[in-house]
Amino acid sequence: MRTLLALLVVVQMSAGEVGVVLRPVVSVAAERATLGDVAELTGDEALIAVLRDLTVVELPDLRTRRLEPDEIRRAVGLGLGTTLRVSGVTEVSRRGQVIPEEQLIRAASAAISVAGDEVTITTLRSSGSVTLPAGGAEVAIVAEPLDQTQSGDIPFRVRILRGEVEVGRALVTLRVIRQRTMTVAARAIRKGERLSPGDLRSERVSVGRGSAAVVAQTDLVGREARTDLAEGTPLTTAVVVSPAAVRAGQQVVLVVNSERFYLTAAGESLNDGRIGEVISVRRAADGRTVRGTVIAEGQVRLDR
Repeated sequence: MRTLLALLVVVQMSAGEVGVVLRPVVSVAAERATLGDVAELTGDEALIAVLRDLTVVELPDLRTRRLEPDEIRRAVGLGLGTTLRVSGVTEVSRRGQVIPEEQLIRAASAAISVAGDEVTITTLRSSGSVTLPAGGAEVAIVAEPLDQTQSGDIPFRVRILRGEVEVGRALVTLRVIRQRTMTVAARAIRKGERLSPGDLRSERVSVGRGSAAVVAQTDLVGREARTDLAEGTPLTTAVVVSPAAVRAGQQVVLVVNSERFYLTAAGESLNDGRIGEVISVRRAADGRTVRGTVIAEGQVRLDR
């Protein structure tokens, strides 16, 4: 944009006139329109060289602005109204840049973690393409899931950014079907049964919303079914559990271990307990009930 000082110098050096004929309709790919954008200029070449680059209107959005001769004279200023012959009326707008719907969907799809799964993605809904003002810095498209699940119908907020400024937004909903190879029950298993190698097989299964953590096949042998399991049930932490290391009514060894001494005593467990769980134990010596943490098969560490 030409400076006011440069314009003053040209005005002082030239006494010519400039004819300004406004174009009826103008579209520009920039944040502002200059006199040269909106009008045909004739007359003094020295004046034209400065005037053509003067901003006559700011265009922060896609709205159309109507400019009449008086507004052109005010935009030029410096008393040059007497040297300008302005005619016509112009409607000026900023050109739109269309971000296609397909590009927005691709951004949402790219935000889905595959993580070794076989993933099928289909589009359920989209708010369509987005039109934003053209010009300025290149845009970046950022998709953010509005649902933290990894499968099913997942909505995405898709933001269009120029630098740190959001200039557009869309909503895309994708259906995500996720499959992976998992260990499943090779037969029907009753609640409380311990798993053996023959109870396990690998199978490609669909992973649902909020699926529980997968258990490695090598860690499944010896675990118990939390509930009755049908053949083909994926064996996750939701359906299998480590067996109890101590059973209610079982005779256990109570352990007191410190830096200075190590003591043991006999007791009777009042609860089932897995390693790491706290249970109640009745001491054999005095019948007193104490609390302790299961540390191994048949062993409970007294909590002090």
